[in-house]
Amino acid sequence: MTELADLVEAYKREVSMPGAFATDFPTVTDDQILGALGDAFGEAQIDGFFGKMRLDTDDWIITPDLSTAGAALVVIYAGIRVLRQQIATQARGTTYKAPGLEYSTTPAASVLVELLKQLHIRRKDVINNAQRGVGTSVFMLDGYAHRGNSFYGGLFAHEIALPRWAD
Repeated sequence: MTELADLVEAYKREVSMPGAFATDFPTVTDDQILGALGDAFGEAQIDGFFGKMRLDTDDWIITPDLSTAGAALVVIYAGIRVLRQQIATQARGTTYKAPGLEYSTTPAASVLVELLKQLHIRRKDVINNAQRGVGTSVFMLDGYAHRGNSFYGGLFAHEIALPRWAD
């Protein structure tokens, strides 16, 4: 099993510069991050990942274990969700006026939009590669349960929805 709490620090690094999360998101709690990671896990399931896996929202535990790549994928999905929210809520611009003076600012929404596009392209590539089984296929032993898992391009077989003929 994988505890989502183990992904909280990776999530913080995904959405902020290392060490800047508390400044960038001063009101966000670890419980809220767990919820965001759980939402991201669910969104990844919609895209065909983690189909045979289960998220226990009482304890925030995923079974069976996530691979390192699977954990990174959950964090990537969570980061995409944050960018979408930032773009949707970002102010369009502000003008300040005083007698004889006017100052306007426009946030760099285009930068966030471009980042989001790149993350969506990356997600699409990951999905396509997983569906085709692209990457190094090896047989890996899980040291905790001594069970074998097929490994496709960094993801365990139980983390991706393979075509029926590949099961």
